[in-house]
Amino acid sequence: MAVTVAMTAQFFRNAHVVIAPDLMRELGASAGSLAALTSAMFLASAITQIPGGILLDRFGTRLMMPIMLALTGIGAGLFAAAHSVGELVFARAFMGVGGAVLIMAGIVACARWFDARQFSTLAGSIMATSQLGNLAATVPMAVIASWFGWRGAYAALVACTFLLAAAVYVLVRDAPPGHDYHARPRETLAQCAAGVIDVLRIPGIWRLLVMAWFAWGTLSCIIGLWAGPYLSDVHGLDTLGRGKTLFWMASGVAVGGLGFTLLDRWSGRTKRVIQYGALANAIVFAVLALLPAPSLLLVTVLLSLASLVGGYSLLIPTHGRHFYPDRLIGRGISSVNCAVLFGAASLQALTGMVVSALAPAGGPIGAGAYRAVFATLAGALVIALLCYWRCPQGRISEAGRR
Repeated sequence: MAVTVAMTAQFFRNAHVVIAPDLMRELGASAGSLAALTSAMFLASAITQIPGGILLDRFGTRLMMPIMLALTGIGAGLFAAAHSVGELVFARAFMGVGGAVLIMAGIVACARWFDARQFSTLAGSIMATSQLGNLAATVPMAVIASWFGWRGAYAALVACTFLLAAAVYVLVRDAPPGHDYHARPRETLAQCAAGVIDVLRIPGIWRLLVMAWFAWGTLSCIIGLWAGPYLSDVHGLDTLGRGKTLFWMASGVAVGGLGFTLLDRWSGRTKRVIQYGALANAIVFAVLALLPAPSLLLVTVLLSLASLVGGYSLLIPTHGRHFYPDRLIGRGISSVNCAVLFGAASLQALTGMVVSALAPAGGPIGAGAYRAVFATLAGALVIALLCYWRCPQGRISEAGRR
């Protein structure tokens, strides 16, 4: 069930990408508007992360996940009914609030149901298989949108999301019988807020948060924002053609996430694996920035490769779990994810400004503007690596073990 919920969250993050050119034509959206539309969901999710983590620790996943899913469904309904860019941005932000802690809620539940030594594999597997939601946001979303239009596709998503919310409430439990979670006294709101400060005071956590800020954010700029317009403007692909390339990219993230999870379990050196993955991702972005006129085949290979090696970013919550005890699991994981989402929102806004500065208003975006985006992302990852290099590996405290 945690995997299904995580897939749903990933799907809503990127479901608009394959239809982005259609939205731009129908509503007259500019490149800057498209960036705002995409980043709105990440920004809203980021703002909701810390309160969401507090609520997860305070009330548990069984109650919070259905509520968040219901809010996401309402946001999808608002998106389907929108008739302006402003309304689309509001709907995306509403979905962002609803989906803020959906993935993290499943990981928190796993942390309480399974031994801490199994957490890396389980969390990595949830994060990796959640990328199947990205697959559903490519060719399947393109096909449904071509049949019923993008509004009809989003209307159908509303019903599916509410059904999933009901199933979660019936099937999910917060912790196994006999777990300390059931005997632990409920914290006051003041104690919950103080726990966030405790997380931020952990030595080395800020270096991890910097890597979290840039790692997924750089990849989400491509998968969640610019890939669709790039394939349309530079390579002339229609909705289904874009969906096929995005399918390979989403597949790369899923396969890469599982691969990096297995590599982490085999090596036991989470930090080193993240470092190598980030370096490889920066190199691929640099290659895309330097190539003046790559063929569609080469672009598809490079974008898929960037997605594959970008799977390292799914290990960041695993590394974070080494820093905080059981009582701070929800707030610790959500703090790391807060950096992930703020990073995605800020980098999408930044690249939106880059494109707007280099592309003519109202016209197609040229290849040079997209190359500048790739160069910006490569530079961002280099900055993150320099900071993360001295981050401690950390270890799970005894309080985090059974």
